[in-house]
Amino acid sequence: MNEAALAVRLELTVADLADAIHVYPTLSEALRLVAQSFTRDVTRLSCCAE
Repeated sequence: MNEAALAVRLELTVADLADAIHVYPTLSEALRLVAQSFTRDVTRLSCCAE
């Protein structure tokens, strides 16, 4: 959501967004993975961690 809000504020075009670097995992995905690592072997999760 922050990225979308920033794009609107900066009046970015669709081309600007398509050319931008989009970090993976996102902060929320990374925090979830860290939390899961306390009770699961995250090295055995698929690329799309559940």
